[in-house]
Amino acid sequence: MFNKSFFVSSIVLSLLMIVFTEPTFKWLHKGIFTSIEEGILQPIFYLCIAIGFSSLVLFTSSGNIFKKWFRKVFVWFLPVSLLLIFSTSVDGGIPQPGRSVVAAWFGTLLGIITIIFVAVQKFYFKVK
Repeated sequence: MFNKSFFVSSIVLSLLMIVFTEPTFKWLHKGIFTSIEEGILQPIFYLCIAIGFSSLVLFTSSGNIFKKWFRKVFVWFLPVSLLLIFSTSVDGGIPQPGRSVVAAWFGTLLGIITIIFVAVQKFYFKVK
């Protein structure tokens, strides 16, 4: 039950971030979020997409695998990735990439870790 609500909430949050960051929806929010779009909303959007992908992978697995993933991967991965994402500069530069690029990297890493975790739990440990 919790993995279904996690999946739905990640999809809803991703759609909400699309409304906040997409220029065609500027008529809806009248440009209020334009000043924080690049620094805050885009990195959160990339992480929401990765969490949605991970929850989609976990949606097809059992509840036990989701609980283990949530306790062993997600609980430490989200705070560490948010800390490292928001410690970078917004624009980036030659020695350091920007926040959106780092968020995309961490999102890809979360997806890869989730796929490996589910495969190991299903096929090696035979968790049902």
